[in-house]
Amino acid sequence: TDSLYYSRDEAEPLIDMICRFERGFLAIQVTIQPTHTAKAAAIRELLDALNLSDNEKLVIVFATPSNRLKNFKTAPVNPLLEHQDLAEKVEIHHVGITDS
Repeated sequence: TDSLYYSRDEAEPLIDMICRFERGFLAIQVTIQPTHTAKAAAIRELLDALNLSDNEKLVIVFATPSNRLKNFKTAPVNPLLEHQDLAEKVEIHHVGITDS
């Protein structure tokens, strides 16, 4: 489907929105903060709930204003580093948002 789902739960620890796309699921977190939590346990919980097929991936995008992108970090910085099983099914990207 072409639906975008968003969380109304302000305490959602990982993402704001999620949708299906041709490679699996695209999850988006929009923030103006210099850091955002991206714990492996939260990623694993989301991945388990999605029940991806063997050829699907979860792509997580952290979007922040372009002027803050250079200093933006997730905590931990690379949550997939010590979790090879997650690294095979998950991609994490940081993108800058412009207002024009």
